[in-house]
Amino acid sequence: MDDHIRKLIEEQYGLAIESLVEAPRQFVAETFILNCSDIRYFCKIVDKPLFIPPIIESLPVINELYKKGLERLNYPIPTRKGELYLQKDGSLIVLFNYIDAEQSEDYDFYSFGRLISTLHSATSKIDVTTAKEDFDYRYAESFEKQLNNIVESDSADRITQSLRTLLIKYLDEVRHDYTNFLDLSQQLKAGEHKMVITHGDPGGNTLVKSPTDLYLIDWDNILLAPPERDTWFFQHESEFIRGYQSINSNYQIDHRLSHFFTYNRYFEDLVEYFAEILGTGTEVYRKKNLAGLEEDCLEGWLRPSIRQFDPYS
Repeated sequence: MDDHIRKLIEEQYGLAIESLVEAPRQFVAETFILNCSDIRYFCKIVDKPLFIPPIIESLPVINELYKKGLERLNYPIPTRKGELYLQKDGSLIVLFNYIDAEQSEDYDFYSFGRLISTLHSATSKIDVTTAKEDFDYRYAESFEKQLNNIVESDSADRITQSLRTLLIKYLDEVRHDYTNFLDLSQQLKAGEHKMVITHGDPGGNTLVKSPTDLYLIDWDNILLAPPERDTWFFQHESEFIRGYQSINSNYQIDHRLSHFFTYNRYFEDLVEYFAEILGTGTEVYRKKNLAGLEEDCLEGWLRPSIRQFDPYS
């Protein structure tokens, strides 16, 4: 952590940081554990402009969720002036309560379903303005431009050329899925949908004290959206659905919405990986993101998830 940021935190939060420990680097942020006398805080520093606006919009909602009784989450700590974040030199700085548990996906699906259902059920208690799902692909212009530039690139940079080779392998399929995604987006815009407070990526952002003792973290893009924004990944987990229905008994997955959020995650992740691979990071960092794009988006789970409901050939 930069000394200037450390001093800013101490001044604005009224803290004396005795020591700090680097936490694992996230895709979105640098993270630190701050030890202050007999209390710890979790600090998140975000320097990627793409992610800062939705995080800022989400912070008041997280704060309100906590105040209204949803305790199984990390919530922002206000500064001495009552602000929920600081900004310095283009970076966003947020302090959260520290939860002594490991980030893991090794949890009981029934308990996790109940936790997500509890979050969605809290929607009526939230009085602060919350961004709403509009079924637009927010990166459409960037994606189309990036994809064409990569495919047409004659760059001598080896990583750029490796990215080009990888995308050409899947190009027809990606374009097929993109057309279907935009068509589905237009269909859903014309309908009426139940909207609830959603996390957006709960499955990979859970702290586990025990398989049934769970906490949600990394609320980077809260939206009022259909429940499927949080449930699509678990639609085939019967215990998750049973846990969810233990609170919202009438819930049944709308598969068109589930397909939309699968597409949306796929094309959002592609744009975010493109930015990191083609950016100014080190060669090691860019290679790591190239491998991540291949594993997460194309080979590992996102493209195969789409193939489950659209067996393209």
